[in-house]
Amino acid sequence: GAAMADAVFWDAPLPATMVGSGADHIQMTMPFLLYNMGGEMLYILQQRLYSQKIRKDKIECVLEDLVVSLYNPSLLREMLQRGPLPSNTYMTKVFHSIASTSIMTLSDSGMEKLYELMVMALKFQTLSVTHPKDIIAVTMNHLEQSRLLVRPGSAALQAADNALLWMVRYMKQVTGPQYHHVRAMVLKFCQGRKTRVSLFLREKLQYDNGMFPLSQGGGMPNDELVQMPGVIHYRDSGDSGASQPASMDAFKHPLVLAIGAQRKNDNFNFRTRDVTHGCNMYISQSDDQRLAALEASELPKLMAVFNGPPPLNPAAPPGPSSEEDATAAVAERRTHYTDADFLSMVLNRPSEAADSGGFKFNPFAQADMMEGNSPKRAVQLEGLQDDDGGEVIEIQPISRERFHAINSELAGMMEELEVLDTVYQGNASSSSLLELLREQGLA
Repeated sequence: GAAMADAVFWDAPLPATMVGSGADHIQMTMPFLLYNMGGEMLYILQQRLYSQKIRKDKIECVLEDLVVSLYNPSLLREMLQRGPLPSNTYMTKVFHSIASTSIMTLSDSGMEKLYELMVMALKFQTLSVTHPKDIIAVTMNHLEQSRLLVRPGSAALQAADNALLWMVRYMKQVTGPQYHHVRAMVLKFCQGRKTRVSLFLREKLQYDNGMFPLSQGGGMPNDELVQMPGVIHYRDSGDSGASQPASMDAFKHPLVLAIGAQRKNDNFNFRTRDVTHGCNMYISQSDDQRLAALEASELPKLMAVFNGPPPLNPAAPPGPSSEEDATAAVAERRTHYTDADFLSMVLNRPSEAADSGGFKFNPFAQADMMEGNSPKRAVQLEGLQDDDGGEVIEIQPISRERFHAINSELAGMMEELEVLDTVYQGNASSSSLLELLREQGLA
């Protein structure tokens, strides 16, 4: 059934239009847009759900529903249809549709702010990478960290693992020059977005006008990507007349003193990866804490099963009779599109949660109040007025210790609810719930 179709998709060869010299740059970019923005959505909602102290079982249910929908192969298959670069309006509806598959109902204003945060985080990460190929690291961080948001052995974890392995196979087939095109497409998608975010403003990662400063520090990319200034290659003509590498030398270029050491990282290996963009910045953690969590999640065991990329599929993907018709059909969908259409066509999930435990949620209704800040404004940013470029979206990271404290508190509340449920079931003949609460000393 559906499980068999999903397995076929994850193991199927990639279409030739996604890799190779004639690859479609927009089609190549879509998985990076979907999974990096989706990872940010999961981070933000997790932090806001915990900060507003939603019931722990509901938080777990929401996150697992979102992960299953985000990593649904039908969703990726739809996004990989060849067509124009999607608009922000289209992508907002895509993620609103994903959110609608959970028991949580987001307010329109909450979804707008959530989407703005997702786009600004993606823009910051894409601008900040030292080399376009570091987008691999950003994507791997999002995919690996999303596995930590769901329970071991769950369907959500299996969905995240399938997407992770598929992306590893795909990214290993994208060439260095093609990553330049991917980065350019992501930045084109983010072009013109200048929403100010309090987290970036406080860390001086964003200017008051909403633009991001470019860092001039950091190490050079590794030898595979870029060589240090001053390296000289000597080449000889062989017997066949072709130029052959003969020797290499170097001189002390002044830029070397400013650049410092060259990085020795592997973007596919979380143990040696030195790019932290794409990690959860809304719940702070040290590098040691992050690595320990990934080790405990059996990520090394998962990555050990990777046995190389699948062969290319030289045939065009099935679809309309001509490439022009296919592109026109996708363009039409991405222009005239509704949430209900997407849910029924791609996710095969109802547009309204059938679960009786559904709840409405505004992620930014009490932004940062948990840290003791003013309800009107979390912090008055120095020299920044409300009319200096529009609204500032307020969100601040919470410490790992504070997160664990809230988690323990919610777990305790769940235990009390379970005790109360047991008492209620055993005293069904009692006249009122209030009497039961008084008997148990809970009212």
